[in-house]
Amino acid sequence: MRAAALALALLVPGPGSASQGGAPRDDAAPRLAETAGPVWIAGDAFDLRPHRGAFAGPCLALEVWSRDGAPADRAATAPGPCDPPDLALALIRDERDEAAQSLPLAERARAARTLALSGSPSAVDWYECLAPSGESRLLRALRSAHAAGATAVGRGRAGALLGTWLVVAPDELERVERNPRRVGRERMVAGLGLLEWGLVEAGEGATLRRAVVACIEERLRWAAYVPPRSALACDPSTGRAEVHGPDPVVVLDLRGARRMRNGLRDVRVSLLADGDTWDHADRSARLAGDSAELPDGRAGTFAVVEDALDPAAWTRAVATLAARSGGSGGTGTARWRDRGLSVALRGGRGARVAADGRAGNLLADLQLDPTD
Repeated sequence: MRAAALALALLVPGPGSASQGGAPRDDAAPRLAETAGPVWIAGDAFDLRPHRGAFAGPCLALEVWSRDGAPADRAATAPGPCDPPDLALALIRDERDEAAQSLPLAERARAARTLALSGSPSAVDWYECLAPSGESRLLRALRSAHAAGATAVGRGRAGALLGTWLVVAPDELERVERNPRRVGRERMVAGLGLLEWGLVEAGEGATLRRAVVACIEERLRWAAYVPPRSALACDPSTGRAEVHGPDPVVVLDLRGARRMRNGLRDVRVSLLADGDTWDHADRSARLAGDSAELPDGRAGTFAVVEDALDPAAWTRAVATLAARSGGSGGTGTARWRDRGLSVALRGGRGARVAADGRAGNLLADLQLDPTD
């Protein structure tokens, strides 16, 4: 791998790394980009066709693939936002392709109003194609177009790449880990930063556990887990985001969290499905449809023992909280421990729950088992 790409994609430290003195990244104040266009983070199986009215032309469809090229079942993937796109471009890693440095292509990309990114699940493939020796003309054009108002749509891992940070698996790094404490463990790398809110966990290999562990270990201020059948549509100019799709997008807000041994207290957790919204300016979620207030549950706790790493288990626990509260101001706490992760969800100021397991502004205590 080229040294320049390594420096850009893999050697950028996480926000809580030792090189920054262990201090948390200061993402507490909302970052609003007044002229920037929307950013859609779509799961691999999310169908964008019903939402094509949100994507104006001209449209650039950019695909990046590994050395082996596009997979044979590529046609079976979910359709993109533009059909057909005004400009379709596929970059293959390590091919002698000058497209990323082409001035005419960069000018067309800069004029696009929709930027649709999809392809390889490897962040290294993306950086090797878009920044093999520093930022390419194409990458600069993509940033320029989005800053001027173009909508950026990333599917799967390409969606995760649009955030400030993303998690990469050990085998994805393609380098020898010299720190014995990090051998075989995921790590943080910098994303493209079109959505400067924090960590985005989406696409192949993405799990809720990885997002939670990153929040604990890297001292993040915000993270979102986007499952395969859903999408998070964000507007950086207003700080508002809306969820589309049936499966819950999990938003973790750590602005007011307190550190404890191997974990965090008072993390704001929201489980949002179709029609629910997140307001990044005031750091709060709003549920569509009927929901009940859930006050602080410290006084009346009960146990729910399930798989803490399964997002569906979180929604079932929230549904239990909603049933116990009965919409009459009752309290409750869902607690469980499984496979090295201890989670306690409870009510609090502004917390609301719905019978189908959606929730906004719950409080959570998250703790890792150091022996796991």
